[in-house]
Amino acid sequence: MGSDLAYSLQKFEKALNRLQESYALPKSDIVRDSCAKRFEFCVELAWKTLKLYLNEKHGIAVQSPKSCVREAYRLALIEYEALWLNMINWRNDLAHGYEESYADVVYENLTEIIKLMNQLLVKLKADI
Repeated sequence: MGSDLAYSLQKFEKALNRLQESYALPKSDIVRDSCAKRFEFCVELAWKTLKLYLNEKHGIAVQSPKSCVREAYRLALIEYEALWLNMINWRNDLAHGYEESYADVVYENLTEIIKLMNQLLVKLKADI
């Protein structure tokens, strides 16, 4: 396993665990906001880990999160390309102009988001 890829995967897994910890708490404004911030970290780490994986394992160079998602979907590393693309958009919305409505949308979709991220984590860990 390449050290950059292994390290990135480790950071992604830790961030995902922290997101799940937050999401398991009773909902409040603070929990929602914590989940939104941890979601941002997870999306960022997911696409950067995928970027390394695609390059190392498939020789595919991608430069943007959306191109990374499209390639990962094409290779069946992820399901529900549209939701992954939405996740990139939500991450951008949160990072560039926090609104409670953005955090609410993310929170409402966290069950599915966490499921998809865990599926990706399992696939990547099995192949490196």
